[in-house]
Amino acid sequence: MVTIGHPIEEIVRVAEEAKADLIAMATHGHSGVQRWVMGSVAQKVLHGTSRPLLLVRAQEPQERPQARIDRIVVPLDGSEVSARIVPYVESLANCGAAKFHLYLRRSSG
Repeated sequence: MVTIGHPIEEIVRVAEEAKADLIAMATHGHSGVQRWVMGSVAQKVLHGTSRPLLLVRAQEPQERPQARIDRIVVPLDGSEVSARIVPYVESLANCGAAKFHLYLRRSSG
């Protein structure tokens, strides 16, 4: 599908219309002044949608590993919000027989 319009609005709109289970995007991973000047499409999509979002850091072809997921690290902080990722990770793991590791950080208090 090719659309014309503001990229962030179009990504969010198409994901909602298609009832997407997941939005998958590559990101440059800019930070600091460059991110402030250019903005972060990924961050704006994250805040503009209720759909799950998978971000992958863009890499040069010679640096890019084979597209395969064997192990998934899932950091959790003990909150209900952080636990909401678990069903998505289970689905990803089951699709490719990957193992996932849950890391729980308990708050000090």
